[in-house]
Amino acid sequence: MSQIFLVFLALLQVGTVRVVNTNNVSLKNMTLMVPLSLNVRVMEKTSVSEAISAIANFEEYIHGGIMPRNGMEIIVVAEKMEVKTPEEAIKKDFGVFGKVKVQKSQVEVAKQRAIKISVKDDFLKINEVAIYLVYNDTTYKFFLTYYIGNPQAKTYQGIFNGMLRSVKFTQ
Repeated sequence: MSQIFLVFLALLQVGTVRVVNTNNVSLKNMTLMVPLSLNVRVMEKTSVSEAISAIANFEEYIHGGIMPRNGMEIIVVAEKMEVKTPEEAIKKDFGVFGKVKVQKSQVEVAKQRAIKISVKDDFLKINEVAIYLVYNDTTYKFFLTYYIGNPQAKTYQGIFNGMLRSVKFTQ
């Protein structure tokens, strides 16, 4: 099972959830725009993170918390971590990836250096993208998940990239 997917499960199993109908999501000193066609679930002040938003193109998970076949989910996390770089945050979350094949590259989000990780999980049949960014004393994590072979994959990647381009830090 993918390590990124396990982090999703851990994050989604804590905290309270409230559904928000908005195109603007705010998490600790950061805002981003979300297309109105997507559903936003906000989980605040969990034991794991300060704030989490789950953004999806579906209203309900299939039994067992599984994303629907044509589903796409974006998780945004703001977490206090004792790290100074995205690489340190990734290592703290995942350790060494070992046998999992990971593509890693440097990107920029809100004029800040970030690290992008792309994972193709053949067991779960999902593609995962994670962006890690450290700003002030907070690590921001942006996760995109969708099924391998989904005909809307390029659209989902475009939505994700558009949301990343809209990120603004308020402090």
